[in-house]
Amino acid sequence: MNKIYLSILLLSSFLSVFAGGENTVVGAGAAAMGGTYSTSQNVFSAHNNPAGLGFVDRIGFGLYADRPFLVKEINNFNLSVALPFQKIGTFGVDVNFLGYSAYNEMRAGFAYGRSFGEKVSLGVKFDYLRLAIRNNGAKNTFAFGVGLQYQPFKVLRIGVNVYNPVPLNLDAQYKEKLATNFNLGLSYIPSEKFMITVEGEKELNEKIRFKAGLEYRPLKPLFLRVGGATNPTLISFGLGTEFKNFKLDASATYHLQLGFTPQISLVYNIQKKKKSE
Repeated sequence: MNKIYLSILLLSSFLSVFAGGENTVVGAGAAAMGGTYSTSQNVFSAHNNPAGLGFVDRIGFGLYADRPFLVKEINNFNLSVALPFQKIGTFGVDVNFLGYSAYNEMRAGFAYGRSFGEKVSLGVKFDYLRLAIRNNGAKNTFAFGVGLQYQPFKVLRIGVNVYNPVPLNLDAQYKEKLATNFNLGLSYIPSEKFMITVEGEKELNEKIRFKAGLEYRPLKPLFLRVGGATNPTLISFGLGTEFKNFKLDASATYHLQLGFTPQISLVYNIQKKKKSE
């Protein structure tokens, strides 16, 4: 039991949306690339950076799970949905659950992204957050985030995401605030087979965190990925595959003190109907 509480204490430093205010990454593909997510454009943008939804043109469903530092009692799950509407934009919904019966965190979010031409997309998301600890009750709060993606050239994509730009009180008695998180990323995509992503992430009153990842596609249905991050130092790697309308990704991150965290995600995209001539 002591191991559980120690793990929770450590987890709160890195994963807790309440303790850190972070928009923690969802999706094994992004996790394998050092946790970079600001330039991603997929169903998990409903959680990561809502601006990415603006370039999603198919209905998608995503399931993601990880086990932080292989602690048996603690799991993290996410369900994300993307619903695009022509000339209106793409709506996203996601639900995230971290913990177990005695300690858990839940986040339920609603997001919207819209592209303006082929180069620019803007997004916004709203979250309801709940932290529950056995015998200590629960805390509830709300937060929101805004995002931007810009692709000045075909090979270059820029992503910006700000989560909780207006700090809100988490605990009125102790004036504890939910932290504000900034993220800026660049992706270099010279071909369909190769992508490099770098990001800088900054939480107020904390040191800047650098993240980077590389994706290589040696075969059409196969993705190989590797990455890393600082503060804390993490090493990540993974692979993925596509078949019909499904995409399956698996990855793992290694923390120098706490060990491995395995991740897996499955995405299903509904094929767009071809217009009749």
